[in-house]
Amino acid sequence: MTRTTQQQAPRADAARAGSRASAEQGSATLELAVIAVGLLMLFGLLAAVGRIAQAQNAVEEAAANAARQASLARTGNAAQSAATTSALTTLRQQGLQCADLRVQVDTSAFGTRVGTAANVSATITCPLALADLALPGMPGEKVVTASWVSPLDTIRER
Repeated sequence: MTRTTQQQAPRADAARAGSRASAEQGSATLELAVIAVGLLMLFGLLAAVGRIAQAQNAVEEAAANAARQASLARTGNAAQSAATTSALTTLRQQGLQCADLRVQVDTSAFGTRVGTAANVSATITCPLALADLALPGMPGEKVVTASWVSPLDTIRER
């Protein structure tokens, strides 16, 4: 009798292991699907952060160039025109597409007397499209803004 009981025990263990395996059969696929979705969302988030950082750098460079070009102009109107052209050129070279680019130049310093220290500032605002990333909770666009100040030549006539 002992012998029969010992022979039946391995069969019972094998039957239990088989039923456990069939109960867990689809769990590996489900785990893989959950992990894959999480990884895709993580990669999408990294792409969004990278795009925003690259856009911020490009807009800062455009603002610096716009302020510099505005400070070299002789009049306020010429400064606005030079700043806008410079900003567009810089952003195009950086490969950044703004939905509605705004270039604001403070040209009030052109009204100061020659010999007086004065500055020209340029502010660039660029709405950056993020809708193509299709991440849940991610806004359709992020507004990136940068400002820069450049001194006017105190000796040159304005």
